[in-house]
This record gives sequence, structure tokens and C-alpha cells, in this order.
Amino acid sequence: MPAPMLVTEPAPVPDYPTGQFIRSADATAGLVRNRYYLGAQVFYDNYEEPDAFPDLHEDSYYGAVTAGVTHYFSPHLFGTAEGRLSYGQSDYYSSQGHISGTPQWESEGRLLAGYDARVGQSHLKPYTGIATRYFFDNGKGETTDQGVYAYDRRIWQLYVPIGVTYEWMADGLTFAPTIEADRLIYGNVKSQLGEIPGYPDLNNQQYDGWGWRGSIMISKLHDNGTGWQFGPFFRYWGVQDSSKGIGGSYEPHNQRIQIGTDFRYLF
Repeated sequence: MPAPMLVTEPAPVPDYPTGQFIRSADATAGLVRNRYYLGAQVFYDNYEEPDAFPDLHEDSYYGAVTAGVTHYFSPHLFGTAEGRLSYGQSDYYSSQGHISGTPQWESEGRLLAGYDARVGQSHLKPYTGIATRYFFDNGKGETTDQGVYAYDRRIWQLYVPIGVTYEWMADGLTFAPTIEADRLIYGNVKSQLGEIPGYPDLNNQQYDGWGWRGSIMISKLHDNGTGWQFGPFFRYWGVQDSSKGIGGSYEPHNQRIQIGTDFRYLF
């Protein structure tokens, strides 16, 4: 009489999400789940100093390249590293005159950690982390139409992002709105007035500020794991008066808003 056949149940497959970031799990897949992206942004930027110089405003248009990776340490815990490099040209208007086409650079680097909670067929993803922003206003050698000198200005900021993404699938697409609050921890503003004869360079520190950002991203993944993602976004910063430096100089309370479109290739 033949020996009885032994039947074993297949090993359980980790319940990794299949939407915005992660490829579908299968019986042969390992535990590492990564989602990479390369992308581009175009956006409008408006900058104002409403208290000290209410008639000052800068309007700029930027293009940016972006990149990032999200890694799932388990079906629920994930980490993200991402960066952005942006270039634009500003039009400056104030009672001191007008300058057009001043080059500006802005970059960001972010390290995030989050929890992926399944809610029915959807995913709720709260996250936080640490992030930096660097801004360079290349005004050296330029003057307004009233003869006032411009100068280079460099700003480095450290902030804590706290946000949440809600993700669901419909009609073969993944929809993922995100809202985020950003708390400024520290900023350093270097105004290179020494480029103007008779003036010293200035350094001021920033300790008080908040930002907000949000987006609605729509994505589509193909069977081979690649895909695309796009959607509108906004970013806002409001930073209070900096510490005072030489002669009582300071970086005034300022506000910046950016509105644009984000496109990503997922792989």
C-alpha cells in the first residue's frame, strides 16, 4: 500500500501594498520591496515680505528634477529618501525698482519614515522625518531700473515634516492625496552685501516658521512593475523675523507659495 501523500499549505505571502510605491508580492518574491522614481516638476513661485516691505514681491517660474526611493521594512513600516533640484528666474518688484531674470536655485533633501495602515481596500500612510532646504538667489552684479544694487543671498533651513497620504484604487488607477505640515527648526541666511562697496556680509538665524504642502497624485502601474504618476501640488512657507545681526539687521518675516505640476516615472 503506498504511503499517504503529504499536502502542505503554501507559505503565506507578506501583504505588501500594490499601489503607489510597491510591486505586487508573489510566492517567489523576497522580503525586500523597493519603489524608485525619477521625475520633473514645473511650478510658479511667489515671494513676499508683507511686514517690512509690503510693496515687495517676486514672481518666478521654475523647472525641477526629482528622485526618490521608498523601502518597505515590513508590510507596514516604510522609509523614503527623496530629493529635488530646481532652477528658475525671478522678476523682482518693489519701491526700489524692478529686476527681471535673476537666476535662482532651490534644492530639498528629505528622509521620511511612515506606517502603512490598510483601511478596507485603501491605505492610510502617516509619516514624519527630517528635511533640509537650500535656496540661492544669484543677484550679484545686477541693479534695479532705479540703480539699486542686488546681491547674492543663500538660505539653508532644517525642518520636520509631518504628513499623511490616503491611497485607493479605482478603474485601474491609484489616487493618493497628501497633506503635510512642516515645522522650521533652524535656518541660516547669508546676505552677501560685501559684494556692494561699503557694506559687510550679514548672517542671520531663523527659528520660527511653518510650512504647508499638499498634492493629489494619480498613478498607473504596468504588469512589469514600471509605471507613471502625475498630479498638481502646492508648497507654502511662512517664516518669522530672524535674529538680529550687525547694526540690528535681520531677515524679515516672509511668505513663499509654489503651485505646480509633478510628473514621475516609477520603477
